Amino acid sequence: MGDRASILWHLAQLAGYLCAELDMPPPRDLLHPRHNDGEYVSPTVQWSDLYNLTFVQDNAMAIREHQFEYDFESRYKRPVYDDPIYKDWLHVVSTKGKLLADFEMIQNFSWQQSENSTTGFVWEIRQGYFESDLRGAALPELSAEIREEVGQLYNPSMRPYHNKVKTPATRRGSCLYIHDDARPSHLKVMEKRMERRIRMQSSENSIFGSLHLRRGDAIDVCDTSLGVLRQYLACSLNGTESLGRNITLLMTTDETDVDYRRDVLEIASDYPHVRILDADDIVLNIVTEAIRNGVIDAGLHNNFYIYQIEDILRNWDTTSFVQFHLKRRRSHCKDCVKISKRLKLFKSH
Repeated sequence: MGDRASILWHLAQLAGYLCAELDMPPPRDLLHPRHNDGEYVSPTVQWSDLYNLTFVQDNAMAIREHQFEYDFESRYKRPVYDDPIYKDWLHVVSTKGKLLADFEMIQNFSWQQSENSTTGFVWEIRQGYFESDLRGAALPELSAEIREEVGQLYNPSMRPYHNKVKTPATRRGSCLYIHDDARPSHLKVMEKRMERRIRMQSSENSIFGSLHLRRGDAIDVCDTSLGVLRQYLACSLNGTESLGRNITLLMTTDETDVDYRRDVLEIASDYPHVRILDADDIVLNIVTEAIRNGVIDAGLHNNFYIYQIEDILRNWDTTSFVQFHLKRRRSHCKDCVKISKRLKLFKSH
């Protein structure tokens, strides 16, 4: 879900700048079943259910609700706008060529459009975004000829920001066309329910931390066996008993083996002041309850929605109720994280 969200955000930024909308294949087509217990997500699920991108200018949705009947078995096909109303439009199809060059052509075209124009452009991208030269690139400026033609209407800083980071200072010299907060309202409700449920099941006076264990495709890259995990927690929790607070670890993992999950939770019995909760199970329960009570659609009973709810557990903001993170995965596989030192620094701030 993380890389899909990145692709959506970047392409929606380009759409905002080009006065366009983004039309993506639906979640069922782009979210792989291997991350959802082998099941495709429901065809009723739209991107706005998971990641609701809206334009800064008018709060309109940046991603069109799905308009096409996709041939799901041929899921690498993309819609072709062959309706007669698009007959006179500029139609650019990017395959394995250079997307930057196509962007430059469409940018020039877009700036030459008049306000009352009845035609536009369709840009079909039929290649992987992460493998393209568009990803993270410095976008080209408008051609000198067209800059002279449009005069003061154009400023280089109007180009879209194309590297999503959270530090405003790094966005200087470019524009944001998409709101940062892309969480649907029902997702925020579910996050609050999750936090309340966690606090109810935690020890009193708890400090909360996340424990993320990536198994699956990372199991041979980062050792998350029980023996190694015991050593990792013994080192990481060392000294936390002197803080005078209980600690609640919130476990999230892609491991489906019930015995492994139970054994991880039982490691907490080695520490009187520590408790480990299965955050995945907690979130699954509140999602099931919300569906039963008609709060959310039944199609949202999937791992991707659970992942989005749990995003708050990955938040590094110091205002979050999660104050530290323990992670063992492909990109983060340290032997020890000195929690007591980090919590003392957190407290001093």
